[in-house]
Amino acid sequence: MTETVCAYLLGSEPSTRENLARQLGKKGTSSDVCLYNYDKDFTLEVVDPLRYPDKPLALFQTIFMTDVPIVLIPLTGPDIHTAEFGLLLESLGFENGIIAVVHEGEYFDVDQIEHKIQKMFSNLLLNNYPILNVDLSKGETVNELKLLIKEKSSVRPSFMWAEENHSRVDVDHVFPVKGVGTVILGRVRAGHLKKGETLHVFPSKRNCILRSIQISDVEHNEAETGKRVGLALRGLLPKDVQRGFVLSNSISWIISSELDVKLKVAPYSKLPEEGKTRHLIVGLHAVPAKVLTCAPIKDEEPDMFCISLKLDQEIAFFHEEPALLIDLNGKPKTIGYCLLI
Repeated sequence: MTETVCAYLLGSEPSTRENLARQLGKKGTSSDVCLYNYDKDFTLEVVDPLRYPDKPLALFQTIFMTDVPIVLIPLTGPDIHTAEFGLLLESLGFENGIIAVVHEGEYFDVDQIEHKIQKMFSNLLLNNYPILNVDLSKGETVNELKLLIKEKSSVRPSFMWAEENHSRVDVDHVFPVKGVGTVILGRVRAGHLKKGETLHVFPSKRNCILRSIQISDVEHNEAETGKRVGLALRGLLPKDVQRGFVLSNSISWIISSELDVKLKVAPYSKLPEEGKTRHLIVGLHAVPAKVLTCAPIKDEEPDMFCISLKLDQEIAFFHEEPALLIDLNGKPKTIGYCLLI
């Protein structure tokens, strides 16, 4: 089985995101993000951060779900939100994104939009993204976008998510199902799962039995890296797990509320001030974090710093796992890319 490709919609207009998502897949789970599913010539999941831009945290909290980012440009050209997306994707190293101008038969000046993008993002990865004219009144342009998503999914940032041979599932939704028990939705980030095995839940340190595995609403005995799964868990209540928690067959996870982070400051972003509280995004976990110390790293490039953080709650992570530091009240909000050390 091939893995699920996750396309993430980055745009400032909720109606445009929704209209495109409905053309790309069938609407599924909806909370502060909405998931759309397509499962024909390949398996595609489309993520729409419903509350963006009014509630930006959901976007940052779920950005690590992304395989292929799709940046939606207004007909008038890139705006302040587009600039935020450019810095975010630059920090995460996404070279494989797509720019889409989405409309329903309206006229716009393609050359002018291309010129504005080149001017705004001349030194950033976003400037190298292909620009696709997606006319929702013409089905062939949506199909063209699907093919481009599939093509771009072959190249992604090489994040490390777990030790070799250790499984990892990042939880994004949790709910009770009558007659089944606790069900979680998530993605197998590393290793593989087997029906009936014991899984450890972090950071809560609880255990559960993997009662059943569903992939695209079909029962399976196993699930490998990259698959989008629904897992029924025995011995675990919905209150015992939440978005950002990790399920694994291994107990070798670091659990802490105090940690040091190696930070690469994003272009045009401000260094976090000591004593101020920001948000750390680890996997799908978003946690307020107080900056205790911040110092440049010797013999490193000028924008590399080591910062010490005190988190509001414990998190579970893998050594040198990727993370983001953000300022929800900042302009831009993306402070930079982190490695937990």
